[in-house]
Amino acid sequence: MCPERLQSQKGFGLMAAVFVITVLAAFGVLIARYVSTGTVASAEDYVWAQSLYAADSAARLRMLAEDGGGGLTASSFTPPQVGSCATQEVAPTTQFNTATGTGTVEVRAGAGGVSRTIVVNYRL
Repeated sequence: MCPERLQSQKGFGLMAAVFVITVLAAFGVLIARYVSTGTVASAEDYVWAQSLYAADSAARLRMLAEDGGGGLTASSFTPPQVGSCATQEVAPTTQFNTATGTGTVEVRAGAGGVSRTIVVNYRL
């Protein structure tokens, strides 16, 4: 090779290395962001499901108390804490029609800024 040509290409390897490092760092940041977003979404899905099942459990207990089953009474019923989810009846009392034997329960459960509300229509 000509010595003049080698002199004119001085520093090209350094520029190529900096470019490659920059591209790899950008890919690293994108992968980290993707993994972080996936983790948050997965945790949120878990809390959503937990809130749904907690609300469902509280509604079923409320219906059981309305029917007098399990030693529960409608007057002494308090919505339970299910795992990390606090449950509450949306309406202060269950709407129950003694003539037709039908009722409606509306329960909200939530934890960590996520809540679910369910309405159950039932017949005793």
